[in-house]
Amino acid sequence: MAYVGMFIFVLAGVVYFLEPEVNYSSRDKVKALGMVMLLWSFMFYGYCRELEFTKSGSSPASLQCMDCIEGTEWYSLAFKALLATFKILAVFAFLYAIKRI
Repeated sequence: MAYVGMFIFVLAGVVYFLEPEVNYSSRDKVKALGMVMLLWSFMFYGYCRELEFTKSGSSPASLQCMDCIEGTEWYSLAFKALLATFKILAVFAFLYAIKRI
């Protein structure tokens, strides 16, 4: 599954280099911000599931992972999700810099 995700990620980078330059409107920028927030929420949920699996040894297909998180763990999970999101955005920023140079 990880290889499929990386293939999609690399394919998106290749398509980005092949498309012509586009001027984005403010509506497009708001949509991009929404996508970043959605990406962060998926990362946060994934880290919550990972923590639940390490605590209980199982990970059911429901939102029960939110019940096993203690009050002090929310900040570290949110920070880990933020770092993971910034890593992905850094790759896109690098692609943008390469295309502009």
